[in-house]
Amino acid sequence: MRKIALISLLGMTLAVPCSSVAAEVDWTAVDKALGKTAAVQGDVHRYGIPRSDLKVKVDGVTIKPALALRGWVAFEPAKDGTMLMGDIVLTENEVTPVMTNLLQSGIEITALHNHLMRSTPATFYMHIRGHGDPAKLAGLVRQALAETKTPFEPSSTASSQAAKLDLDTDQLDQTLGAQGKINGGVTSSPFLEKRRLLRMECPPPQPRGPAQRSIFNRLLTARPQSLATSS
Repeated sequence: MRKIALISLLGMTLAVPCSSVAAEVDWTAVDKALGKTAAVQGDVHRYGIPRSDLKVKVDGVTIKPALALRGWVAFEPAKDGTMLMGDIVLTENEVTPVMTNLLQSGIEITALHNHLMRSTPATFYMHIRGHGDPAKLAGLVRQALAETKTPFEPSSTASSQAAKLDLDTDQLDQTLGAQGKINGGVTSSPFLEKRRLLRMECPPPQPRGPAQRSIFNRLLTARPQSLATSS
């Protein structure tokens, strides 16, 4: 019984810093620094940064930004500040200046890879990580992306959130066993990682980004099959 009490007390002690930091964060300042409003899940604030300015094709098929060009950054309260994670979409000539800017600012580059093969223009996906004051981190990300043509204003041609797709979304939901969400001309079905992660003494209560997601987009009439990708 004594051991159980000690473990319970330790759990409460570890939880206090996370809750305390979450209450102290001025999220309005973070929104202002990025020029965007976050989607909030628990303590996690996630900002979408889609590359709606790019006209990308794969084998003649135009790729919708919501399908495979959806950059994002997310913030979660952690000990002594907040943790930043993100995945930003870049063209080949944007990689070096953005990477240089981020590294000089103290933000880590944890991966650089492709999601789309044979795309025109070539696109790259840069995973980033940081820790500290969230408004400052947001400003540094915005500063680095000034090296690109990434739009921060809402797209005037954005599709309706509930637009009807030329896909049997009910059948997709039944087959995948997950409720899809229509956005930007595609349907997206999330598969969340169930393992519990622990970092900086703060167990993440909601997903920041490490989730498997199947996304479907209707292709050209000549190629009626669906293209799926995961990110």
